[in-house]
Amino acid sequence: MVKTNTPIEIKSIDHLCHLTFEGAKRRYPEPWSDEIKERIDFEIKTISYMGFSDYFLIIQDIVNWAKNNGILVGPGRGSVAGSVVSYCLRITNLDPLKHSLLFERFLNPGCISMPAIDLDLDKEGYYRVIQYVQDQYGTEAANKPTSFTYFPELNTSLLGQSTLSIISRALGLIKKRFGIEIDIEAIPIDDPAVFELFSRGDTEGVFMFESDIMRKWLMKLHPERFEDLIAMNALFRPGSMDHIPQLVARKTGAEPIAYDLPEMEEFLKETYGITIYQEQVMRISQAVAGFSKVKADELRKAMGKKEKDILDGLKKDFMDGAIANGHDAKIMEKVWADWEAFAKFSKSHATCYTWIGYQTAWLKAHYPAEFQTSNLAQLRSR
Repeated sequence: MVKTNTPIEIKSIDHLCHLTFEGAKRRYPEPWSDEIKERIDFEIKTISYMGFSDYFLIIQDIVNWAKNNGILVGPGRGSVAGSVVSYCLRITNLDPLKHSLLFERFLNPGCISMPAIDLDLDKEGYYRVIQYVQDQYGTEAANKPTSFTYFPELNTSLLGQSTLSIISRALGLIKKRFGIEIDIEAIPIDDPAVFELFSRGDTEGVFMFESDIMRKWLMKLHPERFEDLIAMNALFRPGSMDHIPQLVARKTGAEPIAYDLPEMEEFLKETYGITIYQEQVMRISQAVAGFSKVKADELRKAMGKKEKDILDGLKKDFMDGAIANGHDAKIMEKVWADWEAFAKFSKSHATCYTWIGYQTAWLKAHYPAEFQTSNLAQLRSR
């Protein structure tokens, strides 16, 4: 449903714009690039058109209250990480532009449906946040009209996360022992000590990277960039693990890096020429076949759900568009077949959870005693 421009709605849109641009000043050094300005403009227009300004304002209020009261909040969960507006509002904490995450993977302008912004909270602060929501918005705010038009179903969107509790407790122990306060969201993303830890498979207790099979592949991959970790995390699941040997071979030089089309290098360079993420499929379909953002997202959904009837129609559009743009039909058939080989994973989701894993690895690399103590305390609390 698209809302009408009531005075109350216009006021909330204005407030969302104000908070977004104030946040953008903190997130992005000025002067802003055209990419930043165009992305913020596109997102705010989409959010406003779809009638979700109030929803974003409520979520940012909850997240900021939690952070301001010493409760650790995750960097984001799922496709909301593709929103620059959410990043500027501090709802998420990873730059979508830096990591090539797409807003239309989260909100599709051509399909108006309620967005889902799930929040990870440390378990020890979880109930304090629930109490704040009840005090601020009422215990039945999700089920009855309030001063806001939309309200998230908070029994489903606030999730207690034990790993965040481990991180939070470790930070407290570090402060108590060394007298230093660490902003875990501000640690360097290219720390050599952390990548050495991953490369030697020393990832026991490291979120998402602690299984024996994962440790074996990490030692073979020898990750040197955050992007390597995202790719490994995304592939490490049924239906995708068969592609890990190729990732390792290309990363280590045992197999040459190749691209079906020169135009694809821009989107596949970070994964050594292998299409791993849904976002890569979406961007390539736009660049090669002229798909709109809406249509690219339709393709992503159909591939993920393996909806053959829809895929057949989209394949024809893809082939027609690519051939019209001068691309060879046989090559495009190969590209499509590669895409259909396995359901690509959301890079937004993989990036968020890889960042949490990286944070635990950073603590283990630099403050092993405090990290292990926090882990043991978590085990005892189960």
